[in-house]
Amino acid sequence: MRRTEAIVFVVAAYALLFFAHLLPQRWESPSTTYAAVAWCAFMFRVFEFHIGLTLCVILLASFLKKRWRFAAALLPILLYTVGPEALSMLRTPADQARPDDITVVSCNLLMVNNTTAPMLDVIAATHPDIIFFQEYTDRWHVAIRARLASELPFAVFYPCEDSFGAAIYSRYPFTEAPTKSLPMGSASVPQMRATVEIANTKIALYNIHLLPPLRRSYIMENRQQFGDLLQIIQNESLPTILAGDFNATERSPNAGDLAALGLRDAYDEAGSGRGATWPAIGLMRGLPGLRLDHVYLSESLQCTSARVTTGPGSDHRLTIADIRLIRD
Repeated sequence: MRRTEAIVFVVAAYALLFFAHLLPQRWESPSTTYAAVAWCAFMFRVFEFHIGLTLCVILLASFLKKRWRFAAALLPILLYTVGPEALSMLRTPADQARPDDITVVSCNLLMVNNTTAPMLDVIAATHPDIIFFQEYTDRWHVAIRARLASELPFAVFYPCEDSFGAAIYSRYPFTEAPTKSLPMGSASVPQMRATVEIANTKIALYNIHLLPPLRRSYIMENRQQFGDLLQIIQNESLPTILAGDFNATERSPNAGDLAALGLRDAYDEAGSGRGATWPAIGLMRGLPGLRLDHVYLSESLQCTSARVTTGPGSDHRLTIADIRLIRD
């Protein structure tokens, strides 16, 4: 890259960084123009780490050509874009789980994945207490009921032959009738809520799968869904486990607004490394991925251990978290 091009790239990166973080989020705005601008900010924040990797290449070239001032100008944005991930890779995984902790799994099955037995072997090996399934089809329903129903007898499910079927399986009985379709956005996509009681404490379980913001109609719907989700969580009075495929990363404005409501990403709390969950298959699987799947916890819950693992046949890795109730 020529010097002029490198300067333009770095100046643009700083400008976009400030733009992406300072743009106010109006999730339910009907303006397609605003949604397009907000989508640009969203995508920049989703790919901040990858932009940082590109800047690392420019930094190396600057050192080789002894452009010290230019290299110094790169350091702040590099510390911001790459620094957190670099530190996370040095972090020792938490391993404080106790036998009475709750093991939670969030699993996007991939609707066209017919590799049921190997996937269920991986899931069973985690000894889960609660599982949140996305892309839950009729074929998966039959296989999961046959394999897991005895261990996780309490379930709410909504099989679909598209990408938006969902289910929650639990070792603990539901304390009230689960909701299969929360009022989120205008699309008839199942978003679930159930409640269980563990150690005399009721806990709300949310299984979420937001539309991928990849075309105009999906971008608008995704934003409406997330705006409605924020209102639902804000009104939730129980300790909460919010899990699923959010089609947004830990750096996204979505994660920031959930944090503002007091929710914490279990992997950030007790995982090690970046914890990327997508893509797990295909040509891009060897590239630095994205953490699109999350388990969020309210202030009454603590993650003692978190990890991701490959689920055979799915393009998403499983997210696994051991969770403990915080006693007063």
